[in-house]
Amino acid sequence: MEQRVDNLERAVQRHDTEIAALTKGRVDELLDYNLLTGEFMWKKDRGRMAKAGDVAGTPLTTAYISIKIDGKPYQAHRLAWLLFFGEFPKNQIDHINGIRDDNRWVNLRSATRSQNMCNRGKLSSNTSGYTGVTWHPKTQKWRAVINHNKKTYSLGLFVTKEEASQAYREAAKKYHKNYRAENR
Repeated sequence: MEQRVDNLERAVQRHDTEIAALTKGRVDELLDYNLLTGEFMWKKDRGRMAKAGDVAGTPLTTAYISIKIDGKPYQAHRLAWLLFFGEFPKNQIDHINGIRDDNRWVNLRSATRSQNMCNRGKLSSNTSGYTGVTWHPKTQKWRAVINHNKKTYSLGLFVTKEEASQAYREAAKKYHKNYRAENR
C-alpha cells in the first residue's frame, strides 16, 4: 500500500510539472478554498457533475482528495498550495496530523520526501502497535529501530514493547524533530 501511495504522489508531481498551464488564476476562477475547513467548492455549475456551491473533489483509495480541472486530476492539498503561494510546491506536502483528506491550511506544510516519511505513522503490517518496534525472535525481546538519512539505526532490545517505543520516541525527537509521528 505504501508503495502505491509513493507511486501516486510521484505521478501527480510529474503531472503537475507537465501541466504547467494550470495557474492560480485558473483554479481561483473555478474553485473557492476554505482555509479553515480545507474544503474546495465549485464557483460555477459543472454540468451534470456538480453545481455551484457543491464540495469539489473525490476521495482516492489513498485517502487523498482528487479534484479534476480541465479533465486532469490534481490532489487538493497541492491545489491549496498553488492558491496560497501562486505555484505548485517544489517538495511534497505533509499533512501534519497524518490525515490525508484534512486539507486545512494549518495542517499543510512543505516537506522533503525524507521528512514526509517520518510522519507516516505505523505501517499496516505493524504487529507491535508501535512505530519503530518489532519482535526479535532470536532474543525473545522487542527491538526498536529508526530510519534517518536513508539509514536504519538499531536503538536496542527491550523486555517490553512499551520500553522499545519509548526509545523510538526519544530518537524521533532527535532525528525527526517536528516531522515525527506520535505513534498513531
